[in-house]
Amino acid sequence: MKKLKQMSGPYSIGFELSSTAQGFVATDPNGNVLYHGKQPVMGTRVFKEGQHAAEARMPRTSRRGIQRRRGREHEMERVFAPVISPIDPDFFIRRRMSYKLGKIRFESDPIGFSYSRLFHSFPTLAHLDVALMEADSAMDPRLIFEAVANHVVRRGHFLLENQNVSSTNSDIDTQVANYAEVLVSYFEDTLDERIELSLEALDINGNVTARELQKQFASAMCVSGDDIQKKTEKAQIKAIADLVAGYKADLTVLVPDAEKLPKVSISDGDALEEFLADSCPDSLVPVLMAAQALYTSWKLQGMLSYAPGKSLSHNQVAQHDVYGKQLRMLKDLALKYVAKQDANGNVDEDGFKDYVRFFGGPKREDGYRYDKVQVKKQDSPKNNMGYTAYNLNVLGYEEFAKRVELLFKDTDAVDDSQYKTMMEAFANHAFLRRIHTVDNAAIPYQLHAEVINRIIDNQGRFYPWLIDAREHILKVLTSRIPYYVGPLDSTDHGKAGENGTRFAYI
Repeated sequence: MKKLKQMSGPYSIGFELSSTAQGFVATDPNGNVLYHGKQPVMGTRVFKEGQHAAEARMPRTSRRGIQRRRGREHEMERVFAPVISPIDPDFFIRRRMSYKLGKIRFESDPIGFSYSRLFHSFPTLAHLDVALMEADSAMDPRLIFEAVANHVVRRGHFLLENQNVSSTNSDIDTQVANYAEVLVSYFEDTLDERIELSLEALDINGNVTARELQKQFASAMCVSGDDIQKKTEKAQIKAIADLVAGYKADLTVLVPDAEKLPKVSISDGDALEEFLADSCPDSLVPVLMAAQALYTSWKLQGMLSYAPGKSLSHNQVAQHDVYGKQLRMLKDLALKYVAKQDANGNVDEDGFKDYVRFFGGPKREDGYRYDKVQVKKQDSPKNNMGYTAYNLNVLGYEEFAKRVELLFKDTDAVDDSQYKTMMEAFANHAFLRRIHTVDNAAIPYQLHAEVINRIIDNQGRFYPWLIDAREHILKVLTSRIPYYVGPLDSTDHGKAGENGTRFAYI
């Protein structure tokens, strides 16, 4: 047994490195393992294989987003506290604890109980916005806080920054023309190819589905070049059409000599921002920005079509009313053809059970809210809790439409004109669409700022301090940290540089 410390001549050290382990050994010139003490100088270290940064990217982005939303909300609390605290000292504490309190009765807190009844008299926050914009008298400052804080916290995206965007100005034709211009320039300068986009072949409005939009763009485009292959041409056209429709697009075919790029959807603002920061070629940025602007305008066409020319909140109120009418239509059809209710109110027993199951389900212990966990366990095509599961976000829109069709299977409803109208609306994604969906990611911050300004203009007549706070409120709404800004921690970690900090760079 030779010891390493006794070696006066040469010896060898061998290493083995892999993605999940590393090993080492020390030997003499004859290949014999050397010892240190009584232990051989050899060993291994095993570890988990490293994961791609994408595994942590979305949780990290979500975590940062939540932190910043809380920061904006706390700033709004600071602005409104001098006015609200004298009339309701526990308002902000009660609001922060609402997720634990639920809708309990505030018998021991008459101020909280009276405000709870006042606040819940508005079906949605959009109804509150409209009331604040149109009221001829001063409204409770707590209600003003709820409305303003909601818009400041959610605030929308900044992809149309410095553009004149309002509820009366969401011209999609301008965005289509701009997108076509950017594509022509990109294909000529970067790919040395030619692309033609027939604007006359496009008929885009708020009722066009994403699939129809993709097909319109795919059929309206033509790519040509000296050495371009048919397969490459089809792939490029598909990528451009997928991009503008909000689908995940394979952008690798649009970047010459590039490594495999991750698929990107411009409907996902967080993922798009990470892609721009990490792996997007600079030449491709204008294409993504133009596609995002067009996608936003298309989505806004649908969102702002319920009350044309009016604010975002007015349109959401109108959409809420449409939702109520459509739900009434669905229930009436189910009573007529599933429960088989007659003029005297008599129903078929088995059919009525199907009706109750579809619109009902297991409830929580409090007795007034449905239990999402139990609904998720019990719901199935055979135990069809369609509407309740959809309302609790257990079912997606497409699956809900299938469940509605399943509910009326083997009934005479298929010949009813209202049923046909309902199914056509489902096909166009226009029946029982929620107000709060992923489509809201297309709302730019300017529409939120427009509502805030109108609330301040109206209620500022009664609260002059609100006019004074307008600039600060809008500054909180529009302030953001660009994705290319580094850590902002100014504390001293270890050895600092000449400026006294190591990681507080921009």
